[in-house]
Amino acid sequence: MLISVEHEMPVVRYGPDRPGCAPGPEVFTSLWDTLVREGWDRDGKHAVSRSPTLSNPLACKPLQTMTTDTGPTLEIAPSPAESIAEIEAQLRDIRSIAGKKLASQGFALLGSGVHPVVSSTLGDYYRLRTPRLAYDYAIRERGWQHRMVLHIAAMQEVVDVPTERAPAIFAAMNRLAGIMLFLFRNDPSYRSAPSGALLYSVRPSAWREQMPIAGPFVGDRSKVGMPLEEVHTWREYFKLLWGSRMFLLGTKTGDMVYVPEHPTFEQFILHPPTSGWQARRIDSPELQPIAPNMVHVEQTDWTYMGFARLRLFWKSGTTLRELLDAYRDDDAFEQFLKQHLKKVLLENRSSATPPPGYEMNSLAFVSGLIENFDVVESLLGEKPYRFWQAVAQAAECQPLDSLVWDESIPELASRFVELSAVGLHGREKGEDRYLDPIRHMLHNTRRSHSESNLKVWQQGGLDGLLKTLLYGFDS
Repeated sequence: MLISVEHEMPVVRYGPDRPGCAPGPEVFTSLWDTLVREGWDRDGKHAVSRSPTLSNPLACKPLQTMTTDTGPTLEIAPSPAESIAEIEAQLRDIRSIAGKKLASQGFALLGSGVHPVVSSTLGDYYRLRTPRLAYDYAIRERGWQHRMVLHIAAMQEVVDVPTERAPAIFAAMNRLAGIMLFLFRNDPSYRSAPSGALLYSVRPSAWREQMPIAGPFVGDRSKVGMPLEEVHTWREYFKLLWGSRMFLLGTKTGDMVYVPEHPTFEQFILHPPTSGWQARRIDSPELQPIAPNMVHVEQTDWTYMGFARLRLFWKSGTTLRELLDAYRDDDAFEQFLKQHLKKVLLENRSSATPPPGYEMNSLAFVSGLIENFDVVESLLGEKPYRFWQAVAQAAECQPLDSLVWDESIPELASRFVELSAVGLHGREKGEDRYLDPIRHMLHNTRRSHSESNLKVWQQGGLDGLLKTLLYGFDS
């Protein structure tokens, strides 16, 4: 089982000159230019990559990458590896490279799931955002309040999963999203939310609030958070992926078009009009004919942005006609996917960026749960889906030491931590130690990172928070 992470960190100015302020896009452009001169490869406008000294031959994309997504955050991704220690070593190395380059411009990396200074105002958004045509399209055409996700950062765990178990693992990660929010939240509202409420985790509400609440694209709300209806099969997962009005054809890095009628993707591939589809590039008003093909199918997995998603790698030679013939029948579709998917990755998306020193805790937790999946699934099945939805909702605003439906969150979370430990023991890599900080949190402090950092904020203000969460330039 190969594993990796996508680690996002806010970038802040540190020093007497406007401490905590965020860099504009030009700082990242300078960073990419410097890294390219030192041997990294350009990957579109907003990213660089390189091959590691040693890479795993089973990895579909054996690269180390650095990029920036919505706003003033740096995202780094190690090349997939078999052990958490290997991922940790790569992460430390890449972070050190970036940290030293940013330090030369007066900036540093922060181990926080929310930028303590940047707001989601339009002014901050247009000043600090990463300019991407996909984002402009979402705002202009679909009514997304994209600025709401400007200032959040995540630690996303990426793990190989078996094709036949992938839908069940996806369902389990959604049921566990609330537990993981409680355990790994590090993104409180240092300044109260617009409603005046205190939030221990702003990440879920930021995703919700960017989505339209009315109009033709209200179905986009199904793309974030937990699915309203639980997914159990591959066909149900593809219905979730393809059932709302189609987003873009293409990737975030370019060659993006949309169909002005905005069909669902299912309609796009199953029911084209007699005269065929016409598409429009997002950077041009001109229409061009477009016929559905397998490349479009391969690009659809990135448009779902819930608490978990599956990334699919297809075998060469797979045809759209074969897929459509199988898609109409549940059993045939399951068999088709077993034959034609080269690899399936789980991308878990509920964890906030951790404080320095806690980077590998969530990866260990998720990896151990998947290794011990049958027992984990059984425990999750003891409660109905609406209970796990209630846990996720509570994790946004309740202390870790809380009850949900008369269930103690620390006690319930501890059961899953120990199930994860069993899974990690089975890997025989000495990875159980990465769960010790979670155990300490549950059995001793009974406070999440968000609760601890709110106390730092209240007592020491921004300066205290920066001293607590800032990475050194060599780490």
